[in-house]
Amino acid sequence: MKILFVTPYFPYPTVAHAGGVYVFQMIKGLTERGHHVALLSLVTEAEACHLAAMKAICSRVVSIPTDPHWRHAVQYLPRHVLAPATFPGWHPKLAMVLQNLMNQETFDVVQLNWSELGQYVGLFKRKSATVLCAIDVLSTTLERDCVNEKNFVRKLWLYWYAKDAKRYENKIYPQIDHIITLSQKDHNYLMTHMRHVQASALLPGVDEALLQLSLQLHQSKDIVFVGHMQRPFNVSSVLWFYHQVFPYVRQQVPEARLLVVGADPPHTITSLTKDPGVVVTGSVERIEGFYASSRLAIVPLFVGGGIIKKAIDALAAGCPIVTTSIGVEGIAVRDEQEVLVADDAAAFGRAVVRLLHDDLLWLQLARAGRERVLRDHAWPSTIATLESIYQKVCDRA
Repeated sequence: MKILFVTPYFPYPTVAHAGGVYVFQMIKGLTERGHHVALLSLVTEAEACHLAAMKAICSRVVSIPTDPHWRHAVQYLPRHVLAPATFPGWHPKLAMVLQNLMNQETFDVVQLNWSELGQYVGLFKRKSATVLCAIDVLSTTLERDCVNEKNFVRKLWLYWYAKDAKRYENKIYPQIDHIITLSQKDHNYLMTHMRHVQASALLPGVDEALLQLSLQLHQSKDIVFVGHMQRPFNVSSVLWFYHQVFPYVRQQVPEARLLVVGADPPHTITSLTKDPGVVVTGSVERIEGFYASSRLAIVPLFVGGGIIKKAIDALAAGCPIVTTSIGVEGIAVRDEQEVLVADDAAAFGRAVVRLLHDDLLWLQLARAGRERVLRDHAWPSTIATLESIYQKVCDRA
C-alpha cells in the first residue's frame, strides 16, 4: 500500500514522547512489511537533525519548519477564537502543503495522527481512505484535567477547552473513515458516545530490547521514574512522589534513591538533586539500563489518557511497578497480580516499601508483568492489526 502519515510532532528513532514513539514504530513496522510510507510533519529546528534518519525509512519526507510547540500553540489560539470553524492545532502552512501533496500524488490511505489533525480531513476527503490515530480521546483527558486542576483560572480554561473538544470530536470523527484509539478504554468510550463512527483499539507494542532484559532479582533500592519532563503531568507526578511519598519510604528504607529519567527537566525537578537521594539524568539515549538496575518503577499519574508508555515499558523490562489507577488505564493488569495500585500517598508509600523488601513479590510481579506485555503489546501483531484496518477501510472506500 501507499500510505501518507501526517503529524504535528516529528517522529524519529530517539523521540522522547510516547506519541512520537508510537507513530515512529507504526511507520517503521509498515515499511518493514513492504508498504510505501510518506511522511508530512511539522519539524522544529532542534528536530531537523533527525530528518536523515526518517528519509532512510520513508519513501518521502516533507517537513515544515515550525516554532517549538508551546509557541505555535499560542500563535494559533487567536485564530481559533476568531474563527470557530478551526480548532487548536490548525496550521495554515501544513494545510496548504497537505492539499498540494494530495493534488500531486495518490495514496491508498492517509493516516492523520493526534486528534487535532482530524480537522484536515476536508482537504482530501474522497481522494484517499482516511484514518485518524487519535493518540488520546482529547475531550476525556481534558475533562479529567479540569477535575484535578486546583488553579481556578486554569480550571475554567480547561472546562471551556473540554467542551470545545467534545463538540469538535462529534463534528469531525464521523467524517473520517476509521478512528484508531491506543487503548480499549478510549475505544469503549467512542462506542458508547459516538456509535456512528468506525473505530478500533490498536494496543501499542514495546521496544524489543526491553523484553531481552533478564528477570534477575537484585538488591538495588533504586526507584525509577521515566518520562519526558517537558510534560506538566510528569513534573507534577515526580514532585508529588518526592514530597508526599518519598519521606516515608526513606524512613523505612534509608538507602532508597529516586532516579528521574527523561529529557528537558525543569528547574523544579533539577533542584531536587540538592538531596543526595535524588538523581536527575536529563535526556538519555536508552532506558533499558535504568530499568535493569532499578528495584522498581513508579507511575504516580493523576491525569493522562490512552496507554501510558512508561507503564508498559517497565512491565516489558521486568521492572515491577507501583502505580495509580490512572497510570495503568487501558492496560489489562490487575492489582497484586501484575502491578501494585495505590491512589493516595500513604498507600503508595506502603506499596513501594513492600516491593523494596519482598523478594517473592518482586519475582511474581516481574514475571507476570512481562507475560502480560508479551500477550498484548508486541509490535508485529500491532502492525498486522493496523494492516487489517487499512484493508477494511480501503475495501469500504
